Amino acid sequence: MATNALKEVITTVEQNENSDDAYQRLYGHQIKPCDFRRWFTKIKSAKACAEIDEEASAAIAGYVNEGMTIEEAFAQHCPDYVGPGEFAVALNRYRRSQAATAAQ
Repeated sequence: MATNALKEVITTVEQNENSDDAYQRLYGHQIKPCDFRRWFTKIKSAKACAEIDEEASAAIAGYVNEGMTIEEAFAQHCPDYVGPGEFAVALNRYRRSQAATAAQ
């Protein structure tokens, strides 16, 4: 995800909000990399995956036909993906900077 967009999203987290709850609230809708890997593998081997809609299936089939790796395909399919670790680091940095500003 673009660093600026993550920085903007981080500012919406309440000071006392649990970071896991905040991540789920803000990014729970994302496709998980493990799910995408499973779908990619099913489409690559069986040419079909009943777990996803036709549009996503067609997109993944296109990545397979282009010879993309799973990692390349995921980056193409979910360019704005924010992982829980990336979110936690950004949130901790933001909270530390806010605490330092308040202490001045």
